[in-house]
Amino acid sequence: MSKYNPHTQTRIKEVLKTLGYKSVADMYKGISENILYPELQTSNGVTEIVCENKINNLSNKNRVYDNCYMGAGVYNHYIPQSVIDVYNDKVISSLTHSDLVKSNSLMQAVFDVQKSLASFMKMPATKVSYQDKNFALICSCIALVSSERNKLLVSSLVKPQTKGVLKVILPLFGIEVEEVDSLGLPNTNADFIEKSINEKVFAVYVEQPNYFGTIEELEEIANITKLHDIKFIVGAYPTAFGALKAPGECGADLVVGDLQPFGLNIAFGGDSLGFVCADEKTLLAINGSYISITENNELVLQNNDNALYNNQIPVRAVITCGAYLNYLGKDGLKQVALKCATNAHYLNFALAKAGIGVKYKNEFFNEFITLSKCTAENILNALSQQGILGGYKIGTHEILWCATELNAREQMDKCAAICGEVNK
Repeated sequence: MSKYNPHTQTRIKEVLKTLGYKSVADMYKGISENILYPELQTSNGVTEIVCENKINNLSNKNRVYDNCYMGAGVYNHYIPQSVIDVYNDKVISSLTHSDLVKSNSLMQAVFDVQKSLASFMKMPATKVSYQDKNFALICSCIALVSSERNKLLVSSLVKPQTKGVLKVILPLFGIEVEEVDSLGLPNTNADFIEKSINEKVFAVYVEQPNYFGTIEELEEIANITKLHDIKFIVGAYPTAFGALKAPGECGADLVVGDLQPFGLNIAFGGDSLGFVCADEKTLLAINGSYISITENNELVLQNNDNALYNNQIPVRAVITCGAYLNYLGKDGLKQVALKCATNAHYLNFALAKAGIGVKYKNEFFNEFITLSKCTAENILNALSQQGILGGYKIGTHEILWCATELNAREQMDKCAAICGEVNK
């Protein structure tokens, strides 16, 4: 357990003031106390067996779905058994950031992951020392901002969770966040971006694919940012780039993302492993640690941590991602991406055939939105009763669906049939 605690009293007061609360307790008003502070009802002096049975009975209330169609930022991908074995290895699970300086082989393993990821994204270099994509993005923005330029333009088609974090955290560091509206379109409009650029803007942030699942025209936006001499930051779903053109080839200056799809468990949608790709000079300015190589081919651990965030390299997660990348290789990553896209397009077709219309006709990778006659809640409840975790509800009648390599066609046919019956 790390001794570092980022939640100082000063920081807590700043966040509460920004959110408009007087105390942390005020944030949880309206939530029943038995949920906030649950008690394990056991009599005094029970045996270990009785206590274990009690806990197991509680855990059995959790619902495990056999078939999943939810994405929206965390994705249900297959993890090979050899990669699971690496993650569960007792030696690897006990490794910490401080162990890197003691072991050249560990440094080499982390460096190889950095190198592979940079190559995959077609970028010069990479840092893999963030708890998730949002923290990688925050640290990048703090490094790029200046007193003359302190405004970040964010596409309205960025995931709501990311927009929420940016709008709360970045103003604490003097950074203004301006959302560029897509006016109901499923893609970020490059003309709208250009009209929003002024002398205060230092960067533009867009995600690929975007929150609606559609594929963005990154090169158009990159041309505009270069014309105005500002940075272009792309939020990447890494699996997609086994099939899509890499961000670096599209003109991105920085790429941030989560490595959760590369061999890490979905972890209840929690922390994964954030990364940022950029040129070496930019990376050095961004908070976080990484492995660099000297002119003499010696590996060096570069630390650029401060009291803001304790962005140290999570060795266990990095090595697990490395095992996944080595297991699949370049061709394997491409096959996974193509399988995801194929399954998503099949699900799209099956739902349309069952009477569940697709909201947008634009090209997508493995997520898309449907618009139904009945409510999204009715559809998702019907699926849940059949042991199926449906898509992500984003409106009264709208669902964001996701398919990965784990979804079989017979499962998707069953899902579509249930949706069609409910939608009659």
